[in-house]
Amino acid sequence: MNLVIGLLVGLGSIFLPALIGGLLAQRREHIFGLIGSSIVVSLIYGALVAFFRWSSVAGLYGPTPLFGWILFGAIIAGIIAFNASNEEGISTLPSIIVGCVVLLYSGFISIIGSDMMNSDAKARLIGNVVDVKELHQAIQPADPTHICLVSEGMAITAAQNALSKFKTGDGAAPGSRYEIGSPTKQFVDGQLWWVFPLEFSSYFKWNDQPIVPGYLRVSAEDPFQEGQAVQSNKQGRAIQIRYLNSSYFGSQAERYLRENGFMGAILKDWTFEVDDDWDPYYTVSVVERTLGYSGLVTKGVIVFNVEDGTFNYEELAKLPSWVDRAIPLNDVIDANAIKWGEYAHASWGHTFFNSDMSQKPTQGWFLTYGKNGDCQWFSGFTSMNSKDDALTGFMLTDARTGVSTFVHVAGVTENRAYDAAKSLWSNFTGYEPTDLTPYNIYGTLTYVVPMMYEHQFKGVSLVSINNVQLAARGATFEEALSNYRAIISSSGEASIAPAGGEIPEVILSGIIEFTGQPVFRAQQQVFTFKMKSVPKLFEVAYTNATAEVPLMRDGSRVTIRFQDTKEKIITCRAFHIEGITLSDESNVQAEHLANLKVVKKEVTRVDKAEKRTTLLESNRLQSVDPDSLDQFLKNQKHK
Repeated sequence: MNLVIGLLVGLGSIFLPALIGGLLAQRREHIFGLIGSSIVVSLIYGALVAFFRWSSVAGLYGPTPLFGWILFGAIIAGIIAFNASNEEGISTLPSIIVGCVVLLYSGFISIIGSDMMNSDAKARLIGNVVDVKELHQAIQPADPTHICLVSEGMAITAAQNALSKFKTGDGAAPGSRYEIGSPTKQFVDGQLWWVFPLEFSSYFKWNDQPIVPGYLRVSAEDPFQEGQAVQSNKQGRAIQIRYLNSSYFGSQAERYLRENGFMGAILKDWTFEVDDDWDPYYTVSVVERTLGYSGLVTKGVIVFNVEDGTFNYEELAKLPSWVDRAIPLNDVIDANAIKWGEYAHASWGHTFFNSDMSQKPTQGWFLTYGKNGDCQWFSGFTSMNSKDDALTGFMLTDARTGVSTFVHVAGVTENRAYDAAKSLWSNFTGYEPTDLTPYNIYGTLTYVVPMMYEHQFKGVSLVSINNVQLAARGATFEEALSNYRAIISSSGEASIAPAGGEIPEVILSGIIEFTGQPVFRAQQQVFTFKMKSVPKLFEVAYTNATAEVPLMRDGSRVTIRFQDTKEKIITCRAFHIEGITLSDESNVQAEHLANLKVVKKEVTRVDKAEKRTTLLESNRLQSVDPDSLDQFLKNQKHK
């Protein structure tokens, strides 16, 4: 196929223009020499085209798939015709015409596919974006057993250690034969993993042993777990990988697909994934251009068995359940999200001269998983002002279906979150934040940021997207979570999430059964106790508002207020020992508290107004019966 394409390019772009140019020059004595030289050059050029296309595994797609080769061939034809005819101008006319036609056609395609001509169409490429104003509709509360604490950098370090455990069939050292390939974070068999293919480091390594007997995996959840070499599937069958993009000749994965029905397909996002039996595959997105050279959309996915070479082309709606990623991130999700941000609320002309109606994704997309293992790409959105660090909202795009949700939320960009996470560890030289992941924790949209020192896990930071002042750290996720809970509880805010994310508050009175020793956490002294008949352990931080807490004893009757997080350890928001009353007669303190009440009242007023607006815009209001609502309001008026 490549040879046929090369010969057609050579003859069409060199032989024919050179021959016609020679005939136009009317120098008959040079015609036979011209024919011979142009045929030879055409065949050589065609062979070179075929070789370069074969070696680069190029497909045949797009409005001008051979544009560069044809243009360069026309230039060669002009040189041949000019030298053979010894005439200036007219002999090169056919090759000039060919070159101009190619250039004009390419320019025409560029114009009809430009933003100026297609701003509305490019804004719609992303599909119907679900507009959400309630956090719980977009990100379900996080499951602490599936929090991603292992960044890609940490996983690579663990995979390098795991490579030494890899067994080769001939006893060769695995590190000298293979290189660790690009990892895929994937939800496999109910857990989050980093999965690494092993790639051939050179042709000679492949030629010695063209089969890779396995791959590597690293837990994405447990930073203290070692990486593993996977050399058999769940049923115990030995894994034998033949088709990789680092293989050669017929075993080169992309060449194999090109030669078996996908020569005209645009193949993107070669992702190394495994099914729930731990059998390895490539999942390859098939995309097409819809607007000239741009406007890429995903048509389907090739599920390619890298062991036996079998493959199936699947539409997005019929993908196997274990496939996590189907939509290419850079070429489709990011590109279309950028155009949606630019033109969803403004025309090209308005955006070009005044970008006040536009927004853009922040730098970087982050992979996150929902409660059911749903794979989603996350990115914050901000204004077009390069100095703006505030969020206008964030977008979640399903990596399997491409369905996008935009959540309106105030907050800070990922860069600000990284700065806040690092500042928590400022007394630890060399500690750096790694890949962040957003979760809904305690009704608060939160960045979970693992901390790394020389590619080793050292702790985790939790940073509120809405308020970077609400942040906590811990050597483990459990410790960071406990500190974060205490900081949220002591912040005096019921919830900083958009409407719908609140956690109910409980007021409880009872007798203390056991008291524990105070501990220091998040730079605060924390007291623990258990109440009779309540199967929970309570903790309360010693602050000016809870000054009586050191006086509690076994048998003390107390009244507490807390957020009902359903956990076995509950942090109190308010604490009072019955029979003890403390007074503060400081005029300055009294004035300070009065000022705080005024501020709190104003904050509450704005919050209520925002919640009221959110309710009026909520889909839930559309299901309310008007007559029932009218009767309810009348009843409230008479009360």
